[in-house]
Amino acid sequence: MLYDTNLTNPQAAKALKAGGYKDQVMYCDSAEPKSIQELRDNGIRATKCESKNDIKDFAIRRLNEKVFYITKRSVNLQNEERHLVWDEKTGKVAKSHMDHLMDAKFYCVGSGDKYTGEY
Repeated sequence: MLYDTNLTNPQAAKALKAGGYKDQVMYCDSAEPKSIQELRDNGIRATKCESKNDIKDFAIRRLNEKVFYITKRSVNLQNEERHLVWDEKTGKVAKSHMDHLMDAKFYCVGSGDKYTGEY
């Protein structure tokens, strides 16, 4: 919905509203409560997600159950998907420096699915 660098929270809220996402629930990093409140103060339905460490394995299992399509325009997500590494020793995703969109995907699937039963 929005992928940009160096945005303040009010700028992000403005861009989300301009894109028609004012009424959508936005799952946000639970480690950023001030940012969540600032987005709410700017009219965005921001809510904290489950802790990434708690939901990552659950989200990966859910993502592996279905086919997901990524648009040609989503170049950054395509790159992150290509750099995702599975650590066979631990059975978990290895930490990557390119994981911002993957984290967002985990937040959405891992948090939203637990509450609504769908994603």
